[in-house]
Amino acid sequence: MRTSVFAPLQLAVHLWWRHWPTLFVLVLAGFIADHWLLDLAAEIGVRNHVLGLCALSTVVLVQLVVVIAMFHSLRPSLRVLGAVAATAPPEPRRRGAIDGLSLVLAPFFAYYAAWGLLGDSVRQYSLRGLEIDPFGEHGMLLDALHARGIALVIAATWLLRWYAKRRARDGGAWWQLPVTLCEASWLFIGLFALDKLKDRVLDWWHARVFAHALDDLLQQAAAMLPTHGLLAPVLSTLRDVGLYALLPLVWLALAAMIFGRAIGDADAVAATHARLARLTARYRNLPALPKRIGEHFVEGYRKRLLPVADCVRLTLRAGVPLLVLLCVGYRALDWLALWGWIGATRLIGAHPLPEWQVIGNALGLVLVDPLRLSPSLLVEPLRICLLAAVLETTLAAAHAPAIGVPAPSVPAQA
Repeated sequence: MRTSVFAPLQLAVHLWWRHWPTLFVLVLAGFIADHWLLDLAAEIGVRNHVLGLCALSTVVLVQLVVVIAMFHSLRPSLRVLGAVAATAPPEPRRRGAIDGLSLVLAPFFAYYAAWGLLGDSVRQYSLRGLEIDPFGEHGMLLDALHARGIALVIAATWLLRWYAKRRARDGGAWWQLPVTLCEASWLFIGLFALDKLKDRVLDWWHARVFAHALDDLLQQAAAMLPTHGLLAPVLSTLRDVGLYALLPLVWLALAAMIFGRAIGDADAVAATHARLARLTARYRNLPALPKRIGEHFVEGYRKRLLPVADCVRLTLRAGVPLLVLLCVGYRALDWLALWGWIGATRLIGAHPLPEWQVIGNALGLVLVDPLRLSPSLLVEPLRICLLAAVLETTLAAAHAPAIGVPAPSVPAQA
């Protein structure tokens, strides 16, 4: 029997009703940790710009940890995911959790920068530093890339990561945590440097005379097209719809990566692809020395990227109706939260600015903050439940016949 296209909505409501206390606590803990770590990073950054930027990376890392914890808190109610995870090879619980964090670290940082969240965090960090040092006695807070100690900090983090990886390889699972912290600081500094480089390239381009001439030439060429008046609205609409639907699909891929360790391992994925199976067999027949060198370079790909690629492939096989339901439901949550914020402000009425600052922070925490891209107590749990329900339905369609678990057409009772 085919699963109803609205079954993920029923499952999402069931997940929220069963796990909302845990989800609320996690969102609130992330909100408190975000403000505390931002203040701590600003205090450190005023005294040392490079270390402050490294400390700011922990703000992004904690947000990722909260998201992972929210997804994993729903696992007792995800029957298909639990059945698929039971077929995967067992691994230590602590090491599995930390490896799952490192698995999704780079994609989450890439999403964080692409959607403007990096600039939002840097802006809040700069404003907090301005409150601490209003006259700039310790120099420009964001001028960390030209600071003297940046090479020393990068070298120290590289040595710490090298030592921690050796200890983790010897069986110390918690030594993987310093490795993840060092990688997070590198990713944050790298994305910060790329953002600064992009601004300089754009400034250089706009300052060139031929850039304006090229822009004018392109506009004239577009105006000369006979179908320009008909194609322009259509292309603009398609672009807006694509960008509107891209964020839910990115989050669905991130959810698959978060559960990537539970869904399958590299060897099982390779066994399902004939070409990968042949390459794996040839690789295992190599002599010891080339195999050891190859293992050093491809271990990260085999253990991380291959299961992630299979998870993303499964999400793309969800089908058009399910993906449309995800995109519409994801955006409907934002729309309802925004109109709820507008309605709440109309009901509260006019108040002095100091009082509105307190009221606005409370509304932003509960519903949505139009000025900040931060999670809320009502919207974020519903969004996580919707993503988990869509992923569960996708896995049910792909694995349920093989493992004997029925598709989640009707949620199981708690």
